[in-house]
Amino acid sequence: CVTVRILRTDEQMSLMMQRFTAYVIQVSDFGRTNEVSHRYGDFEALHRSLLTECPGVRLPPMPPKGVDGTDVAVIKSRKGELEKMLQSMLANPEVLTEKSLLLWKFLDLPNPTVIATRFVSVPRARANTFRTLGKLVEPKYKDDVFRLGHPAVVELLAEGLRELRQGDPAGGHWVQQQAGRTTLCQLLGGALASSETARSRLLESDVVAHLLALVERDEAA
Repeated sequence: CVTVRILRTDEQMSLMMQRFTAYVIQVSDFGRTNEVSHRYGDFEALHRSLLTECPGVRLPPMPPKGVDGTDVAVIKSRKGELEKMLQSMLANPEVLTEKSLLLWKFLDLPNPTVIATRFVSVPRARANTFRTLGKLVEPKYKDDVFRLGHPAVVELLAEGLRELRQGDPAGGHWVQQQAGRTTLCQLLGGALASSETARSRLLESDVVAHLLALVERDEAA
C-alpha cells in the first residue's frame, strides 16, 4: 500500500553555507508516487523519536554517524541502510499506529493514507479504522477515494461482504459492528467508482451475488 525507495542523493547547501547530502525518497501512496527528501540528521531524529514513542520496538540501527557524510562510498552505504530502515518501519504495527504520526509526517503522507494503511496492515486496528475509512466516500475526500480501489483494500472489502452474508454476527469480525453493513456498502460503492481495475476485481469476487443474497435474506426475515 505504502512503499518507499531511496532513488538518489542530491548535494545541497544549508543556510549556514555548508554542503550536505539529501536523500530523495520515492513514496508510493496506494499506487500514486511522490518524492520527499531528507538529510541524514532527519532520519536520525525520526529513528530516535520512534524508539522513544514506541518503547520496546525493534528497528534496524542507524548507519554510523562519525564519518564524512559527503563521501561517495559512505553515501552509497547509507542509502541502502536508510532505505531498509524505512521499510522496516512501514512493516511495524507499532510504528504505523503511534499517535504522533512521526513516520507519516516524515514521508509527507495525509491522514487518508494513514487510515487506509492501518486498515490493511494492522489487523488489530481494523475494526476502528474501518469506521473511519468510511469517511473517504464523502465529497470533501474526492481526491482521496482512489485508495479504496487498491487491490489490498478491495480484497478486504470483498472479505467483509462474504462475512456479512455467511458469517456469525457474534463472531468478532471487524465488519460485524453497528452500522457495519452501511459502511461496507458505502466503501464498496467508492471502490467500484474508483477505477475499472477495482470494478473488475469486485465483480470477479461475486460482489453482486453477495449483495443480492443479503437483500433476499432481509426480505425473507
